[in-house]
Amino acid sequence: MNGQQMKRSEERKAPSGERPTRFCPACYAMNEWHAGACARCGAPLETPRDFDARLVWALGHPDGATAIRAADALAARRTPGAIEPLGRMAARDDDPYRAAAAVRALRAFLPDARAAAHLAEARRHPSVIVRREADAASGARG
Repeated sequence: MNGQQMKRSEERKAPSGERPTRFCPACYAMNEWHAGACARCGAPLETPRDFDARLVWALGHPDGATAIRAADALAARRTPGAIEPLGRMAARDDDPYRAAAAVRALRAFLPDARAAAHLAEARRHPSVIVRREADAASGARG
């Protein structure tokens, strides 16, 4: 069997319902793998190539666990460009666990004034989970 015949054979074996998909970097809608633009918002489907940029992008992922892992990785790497996106994530009130993870991540950037400002804002968050994380961060400074 030559290469062309092998490729056609593999294509026939793949179930039609199991095509690879990918998330839109702007709205996180699922799209066909080979699409050039998002079917929902029209944004180009190119994701950032830089690892740190991909981690920042993942902070908005619809799967909360993915966003939390990205926050943890950004804290471990102390990526300076992550402070503002983490601050926005900490301010979200739709998922307190995601916001608390962002607050924990921001602790790694102390004594940076931007991180401290986001942590101070998190002390007024509607969720007690987030406020406790922010209080722990302020205690870590002392």
